[in-house]
Amino acid sequence: MDRIEKLEAQIEQNKADQQKLRDEQKRLQRELAESEITYSEGDRFVGPSGKYLLVYVSAGCSLVGLENGHFYYSCVQVEDITAVTPKEFRKICSCGQFTRYWDAQKGEYHKT
Repeated sequence: MDRIEKLEAQIEQNKADQQKLRDEQKRLQRELAESEITYSEGDRFVGPSGKYLLVYVSAGCSLVGLENGHFYYSCVQVEDITAVTPKEFRKICSCGQFTRYWDAQKGEYHKT
């Protein structure tokens, strides 16, 4: 391998390394953003079929329809009911899109 080929190979390696660093930076930024968002028992959400309340029962954490009292999907065990992580919440509402409109911890409404 001559000098030019070595330099070209190094340039390609540097590009690959830069891409890895950009990907890692994006992953860390997502992780940081998710770590700042948590949900808690008593939060209220708008979902596929109306409004829901995040509750904790002996079987775990779930969403209950405010109109009919039915559980939405199954209960999920969480580490802390006052700080449900986005990852845990995705398991709770894995079959639909839910938007929080009432934050029980802060005692405030969110725009929906």
